[in-house]
Amino acid sequence: MGRTRRKTAERGGMGAGAGILGMLVAVALMMYLMVGPMGGGGGAAAPGGGGGGGGGTSYLGAVAGSQQRARQFSVETKHYALMQMMTSYNLEHDSYPETFADMDQENHPAWNDAWGTQLRFSVDETVTPAMMTVESAGRDTTWGTPDDLSHTAPLAF
Repeated sequence: MGRTRRKTAERGGMGAGAGILGMLVAVALMMYLMVGPMGGGGGAAAPGGGGGGGGGTSYLGAVAGSQQRARQFSVETKHYALMQMMTSYNLEHDSYPETFADMDQENHPAWNDAWGTQLRFSVDETVTPAMMTVESAGRDTTWGTPDDLSHTAPLAF
């Protein structure tokens, strides 16, 4: 009877050990996928990604890159909405507005960037078709710094 108990205990111990080992491998894999490789170099860069401080591309670096792309997309989306207003204004006044106040849109929150600063726009009528640029002061809310965002596209008229 002593032998039977010992064999059962050995088998149970081996099964439990393999289960724990499998769980540890799964957790390590999940950590690697979320945080990225730890240490020096290596790791391929994700498209549009960018570093999260550890050697390759990390989950946090990818999130930061996605947030930046979302903010740029927000500026571009507002640009197209503003282009429609500018086109309507041009059809009615035969000129483009110079400020949001010209369109009765001064201090309207719809024209703020992701950080609460009002966007700026300019129209270059020296080219055909006229080109409109919309700018955001970026995260630091200061104009003329490296984090500023801009988008330029032609106007319809």
